[in-house]
Amino acid sequence: YNHTYDPEYRVKTGLDSMDDYTKIVTYGGSTKQDWFMGDIADLRDCNDGGFNKQFLQKEDKLHVFRSYLGRSFEMVFHSETTCDSIPAYMYHIDRDDYNTNAETNSELNMISCSL
Repeated sequence: YNHTYDPEYRVKTGLDSMDDYTKIVTYGGSTKQDWFMGDIADLRDCNDGGFNKQFLQKEDKLHVFRSYLGRSFEMVFHSETTCDSIPAYMYHIDRDDYNTNAETNSELNMISCSL
C-alpha cells in the first residue's frame, strides 16, 4: 500500500485441517494487536482474506486482519454471485465496522495502556 514495513506473519499450513489454511498464528510475534482492546485486536481465527476454507456456508463468518488498519474485521454473507459461470458467495464487512463512532466499535476508542 505505501511500501512501509509489515512485520512477519506466521500462518497455519493446513496440515492439521485445510479449514485453517493461511490462518494467522502470529503477526509481528504476537497473537493480538497491542494498541486496541477487545475482539478487534485478536488475530486468532483470522487470515488476510486472500484464501478461506472450502465449502463455505451462508451462515459462516469470515475473520480477516488488515495490517494497515491494525485490526480484524468480521465478514458476513451478502449475496450469491457467479465468477466465470462458477457459483460463488459474496461476503462483506459491515459498513459500521469502519465507523469509529458506532457503539459496536467502542473498543477502537479505548487505546490499550499496555504499550
